[in-house]
Amino acid sequence: MGFTHLAVMLSVTMVHLVSGMSFMNPEPDSPSTASPDSFPPGELIHAALQSKEYLGTGFAGTTTNPTQAVPGHGQTESAATVISPGLLTTALNPSSAAGLGGLRNPMSSFPIEEETTTTLITTTTITTMHMPVQCNATLSAMEDIVESPDPASSSSISPLECTYSITVYPGYGVEIQVRKTNLSKDESLTILGYGSSGAELLANETLMKEGQVIRSTTNQVSIHYRSLRQFNHGTFSLHYQAFLLSCPFPMSPVGGGVTVTDIHPGGQAHFHCDPGFQMRGHEVASCINTTQPRWSTPEPRCVVVSCGGWVRNATVGRILSPPPPSVSNHSNGNNLSCHWLIEAKEGHRLHLHFERIALDEDDDKLVVRSGNNSLSPPLFDSDLDDVPERGLLSESSTLYLELT
Repeated sequence: MGFTHLAVMLSVTMVHLVSGMSFMNPEPDSPSTASPDSFPPGELIHAALQSKEYLGTGFAGTTTNPTQAVPGHGQTESAATVISPGLLTTALNPSSAAGLGGLRNPMSSFPIEEETTTTLITTTTITTMHMPVQCNATLSAMEDIVESPDPASSSSISPLECTYSITVYPGYGVEIQVRKTNLSKDESLTILGYGSSGAELLANETLMKEGQVIRSTTNQVSIHYRSLRQFNHGTFSLHYQAFLLSCPFPMSPVGGGVTVTDIHPGGQAHFHCDPGFQMRGHEVASCINTTQPRWSTPEPRCVVVSCGGWVRNATVGRILSPPPPSVSNHSNGNNLSCHWLIEAKEGHRLHLHFERIALDEDDDKLVVRSGNNSLSPPLFDSDLDDVPERGLLSESSTLYLELT
């Protein structure tokens, strides 16, 4: 509610006007008239003060009424001089002035002063308004405090509902710390996170306690407060700040693994498969900065390689040995035998490079033949030859591999 102050300022102005009148003190037996210059200054000042007192009390036409002058001799009241309100004036009528004009003081002659008092009134109005507590607000700062409405100034309309919407920069989440909460059973406080999949419940009044920290997975959060009470609403205080979101740590594929440089935007995840497994998908994924950071590609899978096969129109690829018998579904005890036939286009030859090879000297054997069957001449025999550093080059467009 507003209130008003009244301030009054009074200004008094003294105006001295020269009337040209003179006065005298009648002294019949006074000596001859002397010049005013023959008297000392002290007597002249004393005479001036007497003239002021004499004019204020002894002449007709002088009034102490600040609004109207008294009629002079032979005048009716209607002919009196009317003075404006707020002015205090000493008035002299013409007859009085004329009567006094013929009288001379043999000692001195002084001008008559007219005194005017002016009153100025200035009114100053100051209005103070109490702004209502903002119940609904949209916040975009990177850090702020959300508090319940003031119980003393909250609306008495039931129910009371307040919504606080928080939006920070994309790539950031909202971290909310519960500083204080004191709600009744007739009140509810809900925190929701909003993303591409819709609203997500982060917390409500039944799960909140002082000191608790709540984190969103997106940059948008909504806090909704509802009270069924008309008076004495509950209180709460929440402090929020933005934090840099990150991609979830990728899952390690079965039959393989993953190494991550950073889970924040710009980081990468490198996937690999164990021996005997072949990767299906991308080996490298990057964390992308979006409203909700995510990896650029789905997590790959590591699948068990087949024991042998036929590769047509081969250009670039890998041949992997199957996993140990306990893992492979194609195992046959210790009698494992796998055969691969690799064919390139007519007129092309194949270059085989050994990236990694580990064979048991007693039980494992690898033979590479230049041809399309087990009778073709061998290019490499693990029992007889060392692993060539520069690999093998086929004599025709086909290669035949045997792993036993």
